[in-house]
Amino acid sequence: MNSRFRFTVGSEPDFEDLVGDLYFDDQLVCVLTQEEGLEAALMKLFGKPDSAAWDFPLADFEEALHALKRRMWELRRQT
Repeated sequence: MNSRFRFTVGSEPDFEDLVGDLYFDDQLVCVLTQEEGLEAALMKLFGKPDSAAWDFPLADFEEALHALKRRMWELRRQT
Protein backbone atom coordinates (compact mmCIF):
# COMPACT_ATOMS: atom_id res chain seq x y z
CA MET A 1 0.00 0.00 0.00
CA ASN A 2 1.22 3.50 -0.82
CA SER A 3 2.84 4.83 2.36
CA ARG A 4 1.03 8.15 2.00
CA PHE A 5 -2.18 6.29 2.88
CA ARG A 6 -2.86 4.99 6.37
CA PHE A 7 -5.96 3.87 8.20
CA THR A 8 -7.32 3.29 11.66
CA VAL A 9 -10.05 0.91 12.78
CA GLY A 10 -11.96 1.35 15.99
CA SER A 11 -15.31 1.75 17.63
CA GLU A 12 -17.33 4.94 17.92
CA PRO A 13 -20.31 5.56 20.21
CA ASP A 14 -22.69 6.27 17.30
CA PHE A 15 -22.03 2.90 15.67
CA GLU A 16 -22.66 -0.63 16.85
CA ASP A 17 -19.85 -2.12 14.77
CA LEU A 18 -16.34 -1.02 13.80
CA VAL A 19 -15.56 2.13 11.83
CA GLY A 20 -12.52 2.62 9.59
CA ASP A 21 -10.91 5.98 8.84
CA LEU A 22 -8.72 6.32 5.72
CA TYR A 23 -6.12 9.10 5.60
CA PHE A 24 -3.92 10.46 2.83
CA ASP A 25 -0.95 12.56 3.98
CA ASP A 26 -2.56 12.57 7.45
CA GLN A 27 -5.79 14.16 6.17
CA LEU A 28 -9.06 12.26 6.51
CA VAL A 29 -10.35 11.14 3.11
CA CYS A 30 -13.19 8.80 4.05
CA VAL A 31 -14.86 6.75 6.76
CA LEU A 32 -16.13 3.20 6.19
CA THR A 33 -18.93 1.78 8.32
CA GLN A 34 -20.17 -1.79 8.32
CA GLU A 35 -23.48 -1.51 10.17
CA GLU A 36 -25.26 -3.40 7.37
CA GLY A 37 -22.41 -5.92 6.95
CA LEU A 38 -19.01 -5.48 5.37
CA GLU A 39 -20.23 -6.40 1.87
CA ALA A 40 -22.72 -3.53 2.19
CA ALA A 41 -20.22 -1.10 3.74
CA LEU A 42 -21.02 2.58 3.50
CA MET A 43 -18.36 5.17 2.70
CA LYS A 44 -18.52 8.80 3.74
CA LEU A 45 -16.16 10.99 1.67
CA PHE A 46 -14.63 14.17 3.05
CA GLY A 47 -13.37 17.17 1.13
CA LYS A 48 -9.83 18.35 1.43
CA PRO A 49 -9.54 21.00 4.18
CA ASP A 50 -8.09 23.63 1.81
CA SER A 51 -10.89 22.98 -0.74
CA ALA A 52 -8.43 21.71 -3.35
CA ALA A 53 -9.13 18.38 -5.04
CA TRP A 54 -7.43 15.18 -3.96
CA ASP A 55 -4.82 14.02 -6.44
CA PHE A 56 -3.67 10.41 -6.09
CA PRO A 57 -3.62 7.35 -8.35
CA LEU A 58 -6.91 5.45 -8.43
CA ALA A 59 -5.08 2.13 -8.02
CA ASP A 60 -3.45 3.37 -4.79
CA PHE A 61 -6.81 4.55 -3.43
CA GLU A 62 -8.46 1.24 -4.31
CA GLU A 63 -5.62 -0.70 -2.68
CA ALA A 64 -5.88 1.39 0.50
CA LEU A 65 -9.67 0.93 0.64
CA HIS A 66 -9.28 -2.81 0.13
CA ALA A 67 -6.67 -3.03 2.90
CA LEU A 68 -8.96 -1.11 5.26
CA LYS A 69 -11.94 -3.30 4.41
CA ARG A 70 -9.86 -6.48 4.87
CA ARG A 71 -8.68 -5.28 8.31
CA MET A 72 -12.24 -4.42 9.36
CA TRP A 73 -13.26 -7.96 8.34
CA GLU A 74 -10.45 -9.43 10.43
CA LEU A 75 -11.54 -7.39 13.47
CA ARG A 76 -15.30 -7.80 13.04
CA ARG A 77 -17.53 -8.84 15.87
CA GLN A 78 -18.52 -12.46 15.47
CA THR A 79 -21.86 -13.46 16.93
